[in-house]
Amino acid sequence: MLDASKIRAISLDLDDTLWPVWPTIARAEIHMQDFLRPHAPATAALMADPQARAQLRDAMVSAQPASAHDMSALRTGLAALWRV
Repeated sequence: MLDASKIRAISLDLDDTLWPVWPTIARAEIHMQDFLRPHAPATAALMADPQARAQLRDAMVSAQPASAHDMSALRTGLAALWRV
């Protein structure tokens, strides 16, 4: 029998091993666009281009390689860049 008191950590990956992550990401990007259009039209126009989104993510990963796994940190870094 499993002794739950011995469990120290649970690690989940998001590479479609446990659940299909890409449909969720696609829906999140649609919701992001829906929010950005009225609130930040220039950003919405930039983020409408999948290549531009990928380039921005790649730039943030290059700038913050220790945070490459941390999507929240990457989003925060991107938000800081957009304010400049």
